Amino acid sequence: MRSGLILPAALLLLTGCFYPVQVRSPVRARVVDADSGAPLENVNILRIVCDVHDFPCAGARVDAGRTARDGRIRMQGAREWRWWFPVPGGVPAPNHQLLVWKEGYTPLAFSQYGTLADFERMHDRSRFIKEFSKVPRDWVQMEAGTVLYDAVFSNGEIRLRAAR
Repeated sequence: MRSGLILPAALLLLTGCFYPVQVRSPVRARVVDADSGAPLENVNILRIVCDVHDFPCAGARVDAGRTARDGRIRMQGAREWRWWFPVPGGVPAPNHQLLVWKEGYTPLAFSQYGTLADFERMHDRSRFIKEFSKVPRDWVQMEAGTVLYDAVFSNGEIRLRAAR
């Protein structure tokens, strides 16, 4: 009886499951002037999303946009229906890089795991040279787990400081 259950259980565990998994989180936030709290229109946004298990970042999803008149960022998320396996590396874990900048303000960089500099060192940067070349290099790095992290994914505020 026991051996009759082992085979079906093993097959279920080894075959994985077919379900939609989030491969890119939606970005819903509002960009404001850090001093006045006024919404900032036409702020540049660059998002690069790689799966943390995709070490060369070959499957990167790159998108860019600008904030609306009310300072809102509205970037869609994405789910994929595939067979996913219940093992390390078997389910995607998106790693988001987000750069936010506007002329006259100090740019912000956000990397979900580590820093943006770590991300650049670890991946084949040639895939992102065109996108990164548009971004001022004097960005301020925000660490995961900070207020920016909460703002990016939970409809909060991203505060840009005027450049000095």
